Amino acid sequence: MKNIIYFILFLMIISCRSYQKINFISHKTTYSISIPNGYRLVTLVGGHNEVEKQFIYSDSSKIYISDFGCSSLNYSNIRSLGDSVFNK
Repeated sequence: MKNIIYFILFLMIISCRSYQKINFISHKTTYSISIPNGYRLVTLVGGHNEVEKQFIYSDSSKIYISDFGCSSLNYSNIRSLGDSVFNK
């Protein structure tokens, strides 16, 4: 039983190291997200201080955080929802 507890504790410690906490500031509000390590960061800056951060992984998956009105990465999906993702 003691070995199982040590093993679970070991897994928890290792899994915490494989993630990184990302902070994103948009319109004076700070958002935080923990994402897996191993990404390549691409930062896009718009003309009105708009920022988009794209975290690109080797398997072509992407996580992005943006304060653009419309990100080109997910434009068609956002439009197909009728802009409901913008409603709060």
